[in-house]
Amino acid sequence: MSVIGFQADCLSTTMGSLPHTDIPRAIETALSVNIPFWPHLPKISTDEDMYVLALDHFAGVRIDPLERKVLFDPGRFYEELPAYFEEPEDPEIFRLTKTFSLVYHRFLESDLRGERAIPGAR
Repeated sequence: MSVIGFQADCLSTTMGSLPHTDIPRAIETALSVNIPFWPHLPKISTDEDMYVLALDHFAGVRIDPLERKVLFDPGRFYEELPAYFEEPEDPEIFRLTKTFSLVYHRFLESDLRGERAIPGAR
């Protein structure tokens, strides 16, 4: 048994982006392995890209969905950084909204009771 109370026992899982555009099919695939995972579907929207999802709310970052680019502005970073220190325990700082990650919220609506772990789900 590990320190965190979880032992993988060589069970299968995966993570990351899938080429799907069919959300139910992607979730079905994610639930088909021993340890389900949160699928990222960047073909649906730039907001579903795993890098964009990780940078949501990050100081100095701007997402350009038309160009499908992540832009970083050091000046904006230093301007926005103090907000992170003002409310360090505020879970809203890192929470994904339903408009930002539809697939994440649809995945969490699945019956995940009894699963040993869910990689990538906050």
